[in-house]
Amino acid sequence: MLNSDARNLLVGELLATARLSLFGFTVGGLAGIALGLAHGLYPAVRQTTGMFVEGLRPLPTVALIPLGLLFLGMDESLNVAITAFACCWPAFVGTRDAVRGVSPILLETARGLGLKPGRIARHVILPAIVPEILTGLRIGLGIALAVEVSLEMVVSTRGIGALAMTAAFSGRTADLYAAIVLVGLLGFMFNKGFIMLQRMAVRRYGLSAGGRA
Repeated sequence: MLNSDARNLLVGELLATARLSLFGFTVGGLAGIALGLAHGLYPAVRQTTGMFVEGLRPLPTVALIPLGLLFLGMDESLNVAITAFACCWPAFVGTRDAVRGVSPILLETARGLGLKPGRIARHVILPAIVPEILTGLRIGLGIALAVEVSLEMVVSTRGIGALAMTAAFSGRTADLYAAIVLVGLLGFMFNKGFIMLQRMAVRRYGLSAGGRA
């Protein structure tokens, strides 16, 4: 059994992990959506930056740790930056492919009805791409938690990952098992919470989970 001090420590470190994971996920998700929209809507952007972006996508996250340490130091900003980089790409791919998959007939019909570009984007393109964007974000959320915990094990002194490593090296098996279980519970809560938000957004735009009206 864990005493009250150990439980308080576990909860505090878990909250730190959750905060940094969600922060990195938010930054990376927004960046991925913005980049995906640019690549999907503007061929010139895709042609200009496509090779650079595709070169960055397969870059292993761990390869960024030395570079991050050089410029950011062992600070929370390092965790946020690397986590954001890792979970940016599912949002990018989902958004880009969703935009490029919007039916040209649908767009031409909207233009034929006299809709301005702003209304076309809001009432035609956005409802069509929301489910795919949310799918990419959901994948990115899981990546964000995994990357954050991994970073905590390697370069951080805070978070549930750092606590798990400290417990492992000091032989505190109860703390180690508790940390592992809490990471799993946090991932479960992240997933369930996002599913709820996904359903709310899909209902808001009158779409099915597969993106069809």
